Formats: sequence, structure tokens, C-alpha cells
Amino acid sequence: MLLLRALLACAGLVAALPAPDVPSLQPRAAPTPPKIKGSPGCGKPLATKLDTFLYKNITLDDKVAPNRRYAYWLPPGYNPDTPAPVIFAFHGGYQSAFKQHNLDHFTEPDFNDGKHIIIYPEAWISPLFGPDGRIWQISPVIADLGVDDIKYTLAVLDQVRDDFCINDRRVYSAGMSQGGGFTNMLACDPVASTRFAAFAPVAGSYFYRSHGKNAKPKCYFKKDPLVCNPGRKGIPIMATHGGNDITIPYGGGYLEKHDACFPDLDYWLALWAHRNGLDNADIRVVATNWDNKTVPGRKLLGSDAQRQVYGLNDDPRGLVTMIHSGSRVPHNWPRTFRDDEIGGGEATFNVSSIIFEFFSRFELPSDDTAEDVLDGAHGAASVGEHEDMVVSTTSTLQPAATSTAQTQPTIDAQADAHHEQGAKPEIAQPPPPPTQSWTTGRVWPTLVHVVVEAIGSLFGLP
Repeated sequence: MLLLRALLACAGLVAALPAPDVPSLQPRAAPTPPKIKGSPGCGKPLATKLDTFLYKNITLDDKVAPNRRYAYWLPPGYNPDTPAPVIFAFHGGYQSAFKQHNLDHFTEPDFNDGKHIIIYPEAWISPLFGPDGRIWQISPVIADLGVDDIKYTLAVLDQVRDDFCINDRRVYSAGMSQGGGFTNMLACDPVASTRFAAFAPVAGSYFYRSHGKNAKPKCYFKKDPLVCNPGRKGIPIMATHGGNDITIPYGGGYLEKHDACFPDLDYWLALWAHRNGLDNADIRVVATNWDNKTVPGRKLLGSDAQRQVYGLNDDPRGLVTMIHSGSRVPHNWPRTFRDDEIGGGEATFNVSSIIFEFFSRFELPSDDTAEDVLDGAHGAASVGEHEDMVVSTTSTLQPAATSTAQTQPTIDAQADAHHEQGAKPEIAQPPPPPTQSWTTGRVWPTLVHVVVEAIGSLFGLP
């Protein structure tokens, strides 16, 4: 009877034991990806056509050119509830928004993934340059008239934000010739550089005036100070230039009708590398195939075209990049096909594909990394380093975790990894199963101890 009572007491004790702390074997839910902050136009019903080239007027508080226009194109995959990336494409001198559209083919599915909105701004027609004289502010002659194309561009961007659902962190600028020069001007502007994430000038006319107005021209293509005052650190810029460009030669020159010098491009690129805190002596030729993946030891842009990247150890994304289009490519938009009106077809690659891929690597810093955006101007407003090329800005870029002994940089693989860092949420893994079950690990030792004590009491054992 006493043994039975002891066993019953043990059973009651076991029932009274607290539930064991059993690790859950169910996987935890993956963290929700951060929601992309959209523009004021998100959620607005669509009141225009998709996949259609359309013009829109805009009125500015501007005494010289108050009435302007621009063209826009919404991709077939546009969703008013999903913030879309945007590319501004600036035409060359004496051209138009529509001609730039026919030149870059940014709206075609061969290049556009069906998600990018394309904006085609249009320069003011200056009476100094005839009925088709659409010339951007990059020309000192146009700037002397008081035309403010940066103000116009930012006004267009604000209107696009209000009308459509865009991703404010993924707005980009590309341009041809003077449009490329103006793209560089946006990159150097303390405000515009904080609104655009990356820049891609093609055959850029990087005009500047190194002498006083109406003074005798004096151009030192590899020494002249170049005014550039970006409002943030780490400006991504990829320039493309042809070796047979006699309009804007690679080594620099002077254009009388614009009263403008333009720099040697190696010098211009070295200045950008310095501004971005990169080692301008670290210049590497990186080969890519049509999938934009690095192929060690091969150069698949075709012919003698090549991609040069500055400071790859400092930033593996190709923050400052030059595409040499090839020795046969003139002052044109590099592409493999020919247009009856525009010409072309001299290149062995399509630069539009490379521009889209380059832009995909970069976005503006988020609100929690706002230290990347500087208060006001930073660095020297006039960066002309002459022989020593000293730059007054201090780099905060951290060296990438790559070996300096790397013989063939895999820029695209590194860039993809860098671009994806922090973009994809880490999927929580289930905890490992316990090394022993709860029955052998916790309850049974207690139960045995109670039974032994009960039997000991029954037989009078100590």
C-alpha cells in the first residue's frame, strides 16, 4: 500500500512539473523586406497611355525661358502602386527629345526591362543658334544668357514625382554630346547630385571657360581647374567616348562657337576618381561579355573597345568607369545596328545595355545613411589639380574586401555582391534540434529520484 501511495505521489509530482522549455522546430518567418518609399504620385490613377512617347509642357519662374516642355514614356509594366526607377536622357546640341529617343532606344525591350520610366528633357531654343538651336546650359554662351537648365531639370523631376509613382532613390541621368556634358554638370551640382543616383554621359562635351568672357582663349586641357561641387560623396559616373570622335576629341580642344574649352578625358576621369576618394593610379581594363559577366583574360566588347575602371580596390562597383568605344567609333551613340537617319552601327556593342547595367548597381543613400549627403557644398568648388592634382576633399570610402594581388578583377561579380548587400533580407533559419529529447534530458531523472525516496521510506532506508 505504501508503495502504491509513493507511486501515485510520483505521478502527481510529474503532473505538477512545469512544462519543459522545448525549442520550436518550426522555421521563423523571414523578415519583411523594407518597403520602398514612393513619390507623391504613388497610388494616383493612371490618366495616360503606357508604352507611348508623349510630350508635356512645364512653366518655370524664369525670365529667359519660362515655357519649356519635355517628353516622357511609361513602360508597359508600370504600376501606379509600385515605385519605378527613372532615367533622364538628354539630347545633344541641335537635337530634340524625340531624336534622342530614336538614338538611345531606351524604351525598347531589348534594353528596357519594362519597368524603367524614361524622361526626355528638351533644351531651350536659343536665337543665337538658329531655329533648331537647342543648346544646353553646358555651353558658356547659353549660360551667359541666364538660362538655368538645372532649375528646369529639377522642376521636371518634381513634376514627374507628382504625376507618377517613382523610386526617389533610383533616378538616373544619361546624355549624348552636350547632353552628356550637361549630365556631368548635374553630377557636379550640389543639389542635383543628391537627386540623381548615377550618371552616364556618352561622347560628352564637358565645356568650360578657362578665360574671361571675350578674352583670348587659353585652354590647358590637362591642367585647367574644372568647377565641380557635388553635394554628396561617391558619385557614380560612367563615361563613353569614341576613338574617332573628331567633334570632341579625346585629348581635349576648343570650340569657338561656344567659347569653350573641353578637357583631356584621362585628366577629367582622374579628377572624378580623386573626388570620389579613389586611387586614380589604380586603372584596370575589365572585360565583359554580353551578359555583363567578367571573363578573365578576354575582351568581349569587341574590336579594340574596352572598359576601364578606376579604384577597384576602393569600390568594386566601378564608381568611375570609362568605356572606350573603339578606334573606329565617331561622335555617336555606340551601337551595333544602323539607323538610316542617324547613322551609327560602327560599334561592336550597344552602350544602352551597359548603361542600364551600370545604373542597376547604384541608388541614392536611404534616410538612415544620410551622412552620405553633405550639407551644402563640399570640397573645392574649382578642382584643378595641375601637376600634383591635390584634392581638398577627404575620402570616407572603405576599401573593399578584395586582395590587392588580384590579377584579373571580377568587377561584375563583385559589383553584384556589393549591390545586393543589405538589399535582400536574411532568411531566418530554424534553430538546431536539441541534442537530447526532453524525456531523457529533464523529467525522468526527477521521477527516478522520487521513486527511490519512496521505496527507501517504505523499507526504512536512510
